[in-house]
Amino acid sequence: MSESNTSALSALATIHQVTANNIANVNTEGFHASSGFLETGPQGQDVRVGAIRENAASSPGAGEVVRTDIGTVGVNMIMTQRGFPANVNALRASEEMIGHLFTMLA
Repeated sequence: MSESNTSALSALATIHQVTANNIANVNTEGFHASSGFLETGPQGQDVRVGAIRENAASSPGAGEVVRTDIGTVGVNMIMTQRGFPANVNALRASEEMIGHLFTMLA
């Protein structure tokens, strides 16, 4: 269980970095925002980044700025921020259970 939570934290951190990059470049000329996609790992275990794709729906002209959709970026940030504590809490619960097991065996 802890490996799944650890991989989920890593994947969420990557998605968070992609979103932060989109925010940092919101006014960069010619910048295209990217989206990260999560997927289930091998044999239905773990969570990992499936792909990071540039959102290049249209090419900007000279001097034109492609705006990053701040609403979408905000939703992505909320999603990753909520995923962190959920996985950390699961890791803590797993750690406590292992601690109790060791106590019982001692």
